[in-house]
Amino acid sequence: MSYLDNLSEFQENISKLDIPIFKDKDVEFGDKLGSGATGSVYEGSLRYNGGDSIDCAAKKFSSNNYHSGYEGDMYDDAYNELSMLSMLMNESGCITVYGYTLEISEEDQSLKIYVLLEKLNSKGDLFDYLKQSLYWREGETDNTYSMNRDTKKDICMKMCDCVQDLHNNHIVHCDLKPQNMIYYTEDVLKNTREMISRKGLKLIDFGASVKMDSTKSSEIKGCDCDMGTEGYMAPELKDGLVGYKTDIYSLGVTIIEVWTGDVWIEGESESYAECRKDVLTALKKIEDKSLQTILKRCLFKDSVQRPPIKTIKTILQQL
Repeated sequence: MSYLDNLSEFQENISKLDIPIFKDKDVEFGDKLGSGATGSVYEGSLRYNGGDSIDCAAKKFSSNNYHSGYEGDMYDDAYNELSMLSMLMNESGCITVYGYTLEISEEDQSLKIYVLLEKLNSKGDLFDYLKQSLYWREGETDNTYSMNRDTKKDICMKMCDCVQDLHNNHIVHCDLKPQNMIYYTEDVLKNTREMISRKGLKLIDFGASVKMDSTKSSEIKGCDCDMGTEGYMAPELKDGLVGYKTDIYSLGVTIIEVWTGDVWIEGESESYAECRKDVLTALKKIEDKSLQTILKRCLFKDSVQRPPIKTIKTILQQL
């Protein structure tokens, strides 16, 4: 079986999402920006309307990265990403999709699917932003995190808004972490003569996301146990279960990381128990007791006990 055998079916399914396909000659690819669980992301330039062009980011799904006999997995991964993006086109807190393009090799029957996304003005993802030397003071034995309180608060409030918008669209991200967020700068018109710069935040990488049936906070669905990233993922994901409160756990870990600068003592690929120990150790560094308390609730193993996003936002607003 070739990856090309099911291509027409995949394209027919994508056409129902109202996402356009571009010819491969309309896209030029540049440097690699990063890698995710299901594909790498590249800089790109997209031509449209017969000649105009716009900068973009292109997420690549390559058949070379999938085992023979599992041809459907690549289509499933690409379709899930495009399906989620199609439902979020009107949400300012989620990356915008322009369309997709294909690169086909008749010689070896290989296939590459590129999802074409907006390119934001940022210093990489949020993880890269937090690691800037601007926010670290060098000491005799260690570096000290120096991001000011207002910037931390702005990032965390925007994170909460983005996740809330996502949940309002019946979608659970399932892999929230700084690497799947972009804190960017955009120029906006203040008046007829003056442009000002402002900060924004958007969620990216919806390959692991799950569509829920309702907005009930108690809703639980079955899911793929391989979702999420160790350290950030809620424990119920390991049991193949997901709900809106699953994102609350990951959001709590990410807020702790923004507030303290670093969480992982030995890196994020440890066991669940070791990662949880790192997170709870970092939580103790947060001096504000009200914030520490609400974030501790986010980390409850029982998802029912985790707080709603609006409660987290209320605490952040009071800081």
